Amino acid sequence: MTTNCNFCKISNREKPALIVCESENTISFLDKNPISVGHILIIPKANYVSIYDCPDKILQELISETKRVAELIKVKLKTDSVNILNASGKNAQQSTKHLHFHIVPRYKGDNLNLWFQDTEKSPVSLEGVFKKLTCSKSKSGKSPAKTKKIRRMMPIPMDEKNEKLLPPSVKRT
Repeated sequence: MTTNCNFCKISNREKPALIVCESENTISFLDKNPISVGHILIIPKANYVSIYDCPDKILQELISETKRVAELIKVKLKTDSVNILNASGKNAQQSTKHLHFHIVPRYKGDNLNLWFQDTEKSPVSLEGVFKKLTCSKSKSGKSPAKTKKIRRMMPIPMDEKNEKLLPPSVKRT
């Protein structure tokens, strides 16, 4: 734990937060400065600065829990739209040195503009970027890691009335 990390303090119950969901390695809580009704942050319980130093297993759980919380938002807050945001690194405007995702519920007429169409784009050669990203070896001479087979996600387990999320280990009968 980083001593001055507010997210670590929330994870360790040293700082209050309105916790919505929790799994073995993640915790989700309401953002104290929401940009929409139901704006939630989801973090790993352990301190990882960004997606770059987070182990794959934890990152996979974060994404699964993000989907689970988005489903909760959909059911409870009656919206079918969310933005899921992450900033990893200084140039991406990461605000705290603890990996986190924002789940921002969207509502008809909310007038939030979280997309990039209004920003001026820098000129770029797509072919040049493509060549850099598809090279067979990195500067270290190592081949990139093989892509793992992607598992299809299963539906989110809810109780019979679709009012309450079931823990990930519980299967609905």
